[in-house]
Amino acid sequence: PYTLTLGGQDFDPIFNQPAFPDEWSQVPTTSEPSLRLIQFYGPIKAEWVSELEANGLIPLQYIHPFTYLVWGVSDDVQKSAQRYFVRWTGDYLPAYAIQTKNRVLGSEPIQFRAMTLPQAGLDNIVAGLETIGAKEITYASNLDPAFDLVSFILPGDQLSAAASLPGIYSIQ
Repeated sequence: PYTLTLGGQDFDPIFNQPAFPDEWSQVPTTSEPSLRLIQFYGPIKAEWVSELEANGLIPLQYIHPFTYLVWGVSDDVQKSAQRYFVRWTGDYLPAYAIQTKNRVLGSEPIQFRAMTLPQAGLDNIVAGLETIGAKEITYASNLDPAFDLVSFILPGDQLSAAASLPGIYSIQ
């Protein structure tokens, strides 16, 4: 009942972790906020989500089964991990943000669209994209209650670097 489907793989995070090449499974080690996953024991209660918020985390998106995508620092996730209702915590890997078929693109520039978190700062995300070679960057905020939208052109083989930027939820 706890099997997640992320990055094109099915796994119960207590018993096994998905296997991705390094460029798709590495997250920057930093004390800055980033996307994290928290899986609960069973159906999620409102008071459990409130406790995450009290610990400094921002719940963003429900992921079946019994899991929330949150924004926060590692220390706050570790505080939450000690709660009796938390089954597992983990990083949101770059591979989770990209469709499987797009992980093997070549160096040809391609138009992409990304869903990003306002909490990460649109200016920070745009600067990160520029650093890895993105061109023709446009963006819109406040179109969705949870996400900003960013469009850009980037060589396909740089997609893992884009997906590794803090605040990137999904790239299509």
